[in-house]
Amino acid sequence: MSYGIMLMAECYANNCIANMLKDTLVSKFNLSIRVSHKRKYGRDRIVNEVHNMVEKRIAQIIIAVIDYEIGISRKYIDENFSLSRIREGLWIGASKRARNVITIIFDPNIETFLEALGYHISDLHELKGESACEKLEKAGILGN
Repeated sequence: MSYGIMLMAECYANNCIANMLKDTLVSKFNLSIRVSHKRKYGRDRIVNEVHNMVEKRIAQIIIAVIDYEIGISRKYIDENFSLSRIREGLWIGASKRARNVITIIFDPNIETFLEALGYHISDLHELKGESACEKLEKAGILGN
């Protein structure tokens, strides 16, 4: 099946953001959107999956919600995406390899980005599990 927009989320917290984006786009523009997140997704797996979807033409637009990470793993993002800084800790990128791939990138990760915005979640590791959306809602980050 082909979708208008496919949202890929790296981790549980990024999945919450992807679903919030989907809800907004569907309610405002009535778009066909699917969100994909798997427990074992990591940034590199997402990037590989995105490129497989491009080849199979799964969606007209693919948006990956990922973390920039730290160290050598940033090199892949730097080499393969044209980046524009939205604000401290948040980038948007366009793939240099596929015109229909966009990334929303938290720098270095969503936890650090949220802390920089002044949100305090008692245990940031809680964002790594299935209760991430609940924690983000409690902190006032996601609407109810």
